[in-house]
Amino acid sequence: MPRSTRRTIAENAIALYLVQFAGYIFPLILIPYLARTLHPAALGKVAFSQSFAWWSGMVIEFGFSLSASREVAQGKGDREQLSKIFASVFTIKGTLALVVIASAIIARYSIPIFRDSPTLVWAALWIALMQGANVGWFFMGLERMRVLALFDLAAKCASLVGVLLVVHGPQDAWKFLVLQGVANAIPSFGGIFVALRYVSIRRPRMAHMLRSLGQSWPIFLVNSIISFYGTANTMILGTMRSVVMVGYYAGSEKSVRPFCNLFGPISQSLYPRSNALVATRPREAARLSFYALLLMVGAGLIIGVVVSLSAPLIVHVVLGKEYAPSIPVIRVLAFLIPLTGAGFALGQQCMLPLGLEKAFVRTVMVSAVVDITAAIILAPRLGALGQAIAILCAESTTIAGNYIYLMRKGLAPHQWRQRPLTSGETTAA
Repeated sequence: MPRSTRRTIAENAIALYLVQFAGYIFPLILIPYLARTLHPAALGKVAFSQSFAWWSGMVIEFGFSLSASREVAQGKGDREQLSKIFASVFTIKGTLALVVIASAIIARYSIPIFRDSPTLVWAALWIALMQGANVGWFFMGLERMRVLALFDLAAKCASLVGVLLVVHGPQDAWKFLVLQGVANAIPSFGGIFVALRYVSIRRPRMAHMLRSLGQSWPIFLVNSIISFYGTANTMILGTMRSVVMVGYYAGSEKSVRPFCNLFGPISQSLYPRSNALVATRPREAARLSFYALLLMVGAGLIIGVVVSLSAPLIVHVVLGKEYAPSIPVIRVLAFLIPLTGAGFALGQQCMLPLGLEKAFVRTVMVSAVVDITAAIILAPRLGALGQAIAILCAESTTIAGNYIYLMRKGLAPHQWRQRPLTSGETTAA
């Protein structure tokens, strides 16, 4: 790999890790503060609202974070092509935003939590709209992720200060959600402003929009299924047990999630490179995915064991005495950390660059069935612990299914030496 390419990947990874570091440090302040200020019941309502916001934002995003970034990577340097992509994606997102607004109005009157506290659904809608407006997909395709790092850091700082200033009790749960939307809005609007330096305003063409939708649909389906069984866990738990039990699960998940997110920046930095290599230098692309898998799973196992053993300390320091039932939940969720690393490596470095979206969708659909079935069986008996076991089973199914499929095709990361050499790879591989 040329030195300039390695430097670009490194710079993007460092920028993303700076944001990730802030995203890890700030929750170390926020989670203990919110857990003690909101208490389990209000924290459960926040978690429920966040699930709705995440699902709605994912509908607007529609898989463009990967499919559109792939288009941008292929059209890099062609202003006209980039302008067409940008116009098509934003027109589609605007249309999907109208669908999300309509769904929020329906949810306001049909979901008990939102009927009792309507401010929660409007705050969740604000989060979703700002999440959907994010242009990280554009800069990821250009391999200029560091452009957004400053906006993300400023947003996280503003959100943290705002929470500490205005959230003082369970009645302020909606204010926390509004500030989360602000944290999404700053990088979204800042990113759009910077992106206009690379593109010109164009009227989108229907043919290009339909093509973009076709390319994004499989990724959207995967993300929606994953998001569905993630949000379904919260909804099942809230329906079968109580909002307090949702609070215990939410506290555990928020304590473990920053460790899972550690692998996102490096995977996002490698994704454009994998797409560029897979067509011209398949062995180098396969070798890259192999070492990415080793790194992410190895680091994830070490971190997971440490987090699992430290569960009582994490609950005591981060959540407080009210959350003692979260200790066994954290111990189970800790092993999502290596599974998340494996998922990033197999999904973004293997399945998607190789055009295996349909196989990926099938595996995730099976995993969703596993998750929902396990949750329905385990939640009434084990509560939050049952939900943790269910999602662990689902993630394990996804990893195993994808790897077995790749192995049968001779495309698994460990089989990289079996790939045919191209003329440009004789020395590199």
